Amino acid sequence: MGLEMERTVEPPQRCRILFEGLILNHPRNVALVHPVLFMARRLILAITVVFMEETRHWGVFLTLIVTLAMLAYTVIERPWQDHYFVRQEIVNELVLYILCLLTLCFCHFESSLESRETIGTVFSCLFFVCAFSNLAVIVFVMLRHLKLVLRR
Repeated sequence: MGLEMERTVEPPQRCRILFEGLILNHPRNVALVHPVLFMARRLILAITVVFMEETRHWGVFLTLIVTLAMLAYTVIERPWQDHYFVRQEIVNELVLYILCLLTLCFCHFESSLESRETIGTVFSCLFFVCAFSNLAVIVFVMLRHLKLVLRR
C-alpha cells in the first residue's frame, strides 16, 4: 500500500530537484524535513563564518553539533531511496565531522608548526579522498542508469 501511494506522489515541477532521490511517502516526511535541515545547516554555517570571527571555536563547536545531528538523522531515517546515496551521505557526514575536529585542533589546541603542518596535510588528503569518492559514487550511479536506459 505504501509503495503504491509513494508512486502517486508527484512534487511540483519547480520543486522536483529538491526531492530527487528522497523517499516521498515516508511516515515522518523525510522528503520535507531533509531539505529544511539542509538549509538550516547552511544558514548556521553562514552565520558562523560571518559573525564569529573573534570566537572561531564556538563556530566550530556549533558546526560539530549540527553535523552530529545530521549524521544521527541520516542513520536513523535513511531518507534516500537508493542505498548508495545513504552510504555516501553517512560517509560525508563522518568526514565533515572529522574535518571539523581537525580544524579545531589546527586553530586552538596545537601550537607547533610541525603539528599544524601535519594536521593540514591530513585535512587536505581527507578532503580530496572524500571528493573523489563522491565523484566515484556519482559516476557509478550514472553508469548504472545509463545501462538501464540502453537495455530498453
